[in-house]
Amino acid sequence: MENITASRTKAPKENGTVILKRTFNQSDFQGGWIKFWRVVGPANHPSLNSDISVEKLKEWGLVR
Repeated sequence: MENITASRTKAPKENGTVILKRTFNQSDFQGGWIKFWRVVGPANHPSLNSDISVEKLKEWGLVR
């Protein structure tokens, strides 16, 4: 795993904004990488402090 630090970003959500912090990349074992982001806000978000793949964030409609 390659650890990458990046700045925070905000993703729109129906009832507010989800604040994300870039955490790490994980190999997909096919020569590529899966990017992960940590949910750091808002405090009442059900996935607070969870690392979530960019694919899942796209599936949830939080990023494009």
